Amino acid sequence: MTYVDAMGWTLTHFLWEGAAIALAYALADALLRRASSHVRYGLAASAMGAMAAAVAGTFVWLMAGDETGSGGTVMVATILATGVHAARSHAPAASADYMPYVVMAWMAGVALLTVRLGLQWRMVERCRRYGVQAVEGEWEERVRRVAMRLGVGRIVPLCESAIADVPAVVGWLRPVILVPAGVLMNLTPEQVEAIVAHELAHVRRNDYLMNLLQTAVETVLFYHPAVWWVSRRVRQERENCCDDLAVEVCGNATAYARALAELEHLRGVLPGLAMAANRGSLLERIERLVAPRQDGRAKPAAGVGALCLMAAAIALMAAPRLLPSGGSGLASVGFGLDSAAASDGGVQAEKAPLAPTAAGTTANKESYLDSLERAGYHNLSVDEMIAMKIHGVSAEQVKEMAALGFTLSPDDAVAARIHDVTPAFVKACKAQGLGDLSFDQLVAMKIHGVDGVYISQFKALGLSLNADDAVSFRIHNVTPASLKEAQAMGFKVSADDAVSMAIHHVDAAFVKAWKDTGLSGLDVDELVSLSIHGAEPSDVKELTALGFKDLSADDIVGMRIHGVTAAFIKDLQKRGFQNLTLDQAMEIKRSGVLDPVKP
Repeated sequence: MTYVDAMGWTLTHFLWEGAAIALAYALADALLRRASSHVRYGLAASAMGAMAAAVAGTFVWLMAGDETGSGGTVMVATILATGVHAARSHAPAASADYMPYVVMAWMAGVALLTVRLGLQWRMVERCRRYGVQAVEGEWEERVRRVAMRLGVGRIVPLCESAIADVPAVVGWLRPVILVPAGVLMNLTPEQVEAIVAHELAHVRRNDYLMNLLQTAVETVLFYHPAVWWVSRRVRQERENCCDDLAVEVCGNATAYARALAELEHLRGVLPGLAMAANRGSLLERIERLVAPRQDGRAKPAAGVGALCLMAAAIALMAAPRLLPSGGSGLASVGFGLDSAAASDGGVQAEKAPLAPTAAGTTANKESYLDSLERAGYHNLSVDEMIAMKIHGVSAEQVKEMAALGFTLSPDDAVAARIHDVTPAFVKACKAQGLGDLSFDQLVAMKIHGVDGVYISQFKALGLSLNADDAVSFRIHNVTPASLKEAQAMGFKVSADDAVSMAIHHVDAAFVKAWKDTGLSGLDVDELVSLSIHGAEPSDVKELTALGFKDLSADDIVGMRIHGVTAAFIKDLQKRGFQNLTLDQAMEIKRSGVLDPVKP
């Protein structure tokens, strides 16, 4: 058999070999669904490696010149012996007519993907070399501390990049962490530290090198969908591994999940060779971090999964030998059946009953998204689902709020959790006579510390507050003590009066100072007006000395508004204007007759 024929038959055989390995991996992965991310990553990477080994072993065996196989020294060739040897012995000689075209088409695909890989490499190098500035000082020390906690012995620089759209680690021998310019200002230090921990986890695990090898397998076996599916699973589990390491360093899964949610807004297009923290499905990764996990059975399941993978692989590789003669049509496309099987009576193999799937065991368990739909939330966006999951929005609380008359939107439900607007809080407010509340009013009350106890204190003083008044009281620091003080001075204070007095610092000392001037009958509005216009008790004394009697608060405020001072009145009296009223003095001031004349 020529090299071209061997290569063509190898590519053809990988159609069933790849499917068999993917099926075995899927079964083992289902058994290991409770295992740690590191175990699941190892399983996915092993399946990817098995695919590459299957191609190499098949080619070696087909090129072997004898039935025992000169390539028998290759372990994978031994595993494939049963099925592939039968295929080789029955491969039609006419295969040389079309196998060159199969190989040529495959080489063309590999060439195109290699060009794409070269372009990605160039983009990565461009991100690494241009528009990059090293971050020094405090952030340099933070990266060093995180690296020490992760066990990364080498120095990994942190650089701001004018090209990169999302944080990523680039390089294997000399790795560099790139963050978009300005991201250190837009995220909190804890969020940036969590993202840096994720990137350093890639460095610790040598994921950049593993990603290069994985990309090479994708390029060579591009034509098989199972390769892309397993490869995607490898990348997902790789990110999960780094997420777990980052959480170990940060110590707070919820805070790290929030950092991932912020990355959704930074998501951009990066070359496949770069290791970015926002790769894969962020929603799935966030749910995995914040949802309860049960990993207690991971170790026993790992052994079962490995045995299942080996048994399924051996059985499926031996399938061509076990199939009856009814499969003669398969032989024409390379699934060669030996003569013993071909001469069998053509009885079709009975289908094995389907094993219960992993999903079947959890069919009755409601997912978080199912619970939201049960609460009336349908067609949620990714951002809404992430926010509701992170902040712990529950269907039960949403239903309780609805029973109290509040139909919450997704944003409202998240705000209720953030500000602790609970059904109990709503009931306490309503018990104090606060009816017809809006959700925004509830949030404002919670933000400013207004509760049923606060409202009841003013109610005991004879002042019934609504939600807006109560919030305004908190903002302007109106206390029960200040209200008692105003009532003790003889003022019948409304909610607006109490706020105005607090804003303009009309307190007991201010009131006493004005009463000492002889102004009597002052009410809250007059006192507030005197404070607003900057009037001083000394104004009354100066005007009284100039002969003005029976002054009122309006007189003092009018004098302040029009700029009439004691000095101005004295100047008028020197000019012969005697027995002026205060109104006349203000008219003279408004007319400007004493203003300097411009030349």
